[in-house]
Amino acid sequence: GGRARLLARLGPEAAEPVDELLSAALRYESLHPPSLQGFLHWLRASQETVKREPDATADMVRVMTAHGAKGLQARLVILPDTAGTAKFDGGIVWARDDVAGLDLPLWVPRAEMGIGVTRALQQKLRDAATEEYNRLLYVALTRASDRLVVCGWQQKRTIADESWYMLCRRGFERAGAEERPFDLGGGSWGETCLVLEEAARVASTERPAAVPAPVLA
Repeated sequence: GGRARLLARLGPEAAEPVDELLSAALRYESLHPPSLQGFLHWLRASQETVKREPDATADMVRVMTAHGAKGLQARLVILPDTAGTAKFDGGIVWARDDVAGLDLPLWVPRAEMGIGVTRALQQKLRDAATEEYNRLLYVALTRASDRLVVCGWQQKRTIADESWYMLCRRGFERAGAEERPFDLGGGSWGETCLVLEEAARVASTERPAAVPAPVLA
């Protein structure tokens, strides 16, 4: 059936979210007349979230997006492509018409064709994309329980200051990371990397002796 085809295309990892989607469709069908548009609107309005419990016993390598890794954790996490920046589509922006009570689309095919209104709306989109981009970085950084590796590849252009790579690099430097030769076991590549090692330390504290309670006559 449809579920089997979805799992064949997406893999066994998709079984849980697919089952949740099918269960939501059945719940909607039992409460409302069947309608695809109505179901999608109901699903968006419900704001339901599905939390996945991490499988600590799974011996596998998982390749996923930072968004898809929410709720999961692993001993080793590698962020392989962190040199990009936040993306947003500013070709069409929506302006609110308070008189008509509608959102009107404004098409901006090229940056030089923008006007004050469209530039302000594009800036709002840009700020929202940057905020989401940085939020996903926090999600990605907190997936590792033991070791985190942050890396990327550089094109001809320099890596942007607002990229995940540069944000992490500045954070590592402020935290006192040590610069070492980059070595994968086959000799140095002529490059360096920042290494930050933090050993778990438990401070020993002496608790004062308990004071006996006074005797009540």
